[in-house]
Amino acid sequence: MKSVCTLALCLLVAACAQTPPGAAFDKQLQAEVGKSARDPKAMRFRYLSRLVRTRELANGNLEEEYFPGDRCTFYFEIDPRTSKIVRARIDQFEKYCIVN
Repeated sequence: MKSVCTLALCLLVAACAQTPPGAAFDKQLQAEVGKSARDPKAMRFRYLSRLVRTRELANGNLEEEYFPGDRCTFYFEIDPRTSKIVRARIDQFEKYCIVN
């Protein structure tokens, strides 16, 4: 029994070590795709004070850029016709983006 518990603990530690930095934040970010940008429970509302800029993309959608700090910058692309979040992404410094 002791060896089974030891093996399980080793596997758990190995699994955690394999998770790239920022992966949990990116997973949370991707879960927002398809939600209404007007939903007060949407992630973007938690970061409204960190909204850096909004710009119109060539396809007519809006891109919101957020900078919550420590080199983490992320973006939501919003379809203005439906007010839906259609895309979310993190910039190249995703290792600094952590789930709060």
